[in-house]
Amino acid sequence: MLAMALLLTGCQAKEVSQEIQEVKEEPKTKQTLDVNVIGVTEHTEDKWDELEDGKKLILLEVSITNNSTDDYEFNPNYLLLNINSQKESISDKIPKDTEVLNGGYIKPGETLKGYVSFEVMENITDYEVYYEDYGDNSFKVK
Repeated sequence: MLAMALLLTGCQAKEVSQEIQEVKEEPKTKQTLDVNVIGVTEHTEDKWDELEDGKKLILLEVSITNNSTDDYEFNPNYLLLNINSQKESISDKIPKDTEVLNGGYIKPGETLKGYVSFEVMENITDYEVYYEDYGDNSFKVK
């Protein structure tokens, strides 16, 4: 009887193990957006001379590719700078001769490139870029 119970328990454990194995092998879904920082520069002046003393602009050149089969409504406010666990929004201040990355629709397979800036204290050197559209796309930018 003990041998029969051990045999049955072993079979059940094997079935559970196979179910767990199957769950682990689920295919990953493709991310609908590919967001990359192409370049980073820092500026202590903006084109309207409104930047306060002790502050600087971190200017990011960004590319956004729509990998989905649907149009994607992009908003530059979805880009955030994480500084000391605080997420900072983009600034309306921009260096001279720099075109702002505007929002709008990105067609499937299309890539949008442009600049966004963040106004931070001059001593800030450590930060991470995040993308959060309050939908399916929320991730750290490469």
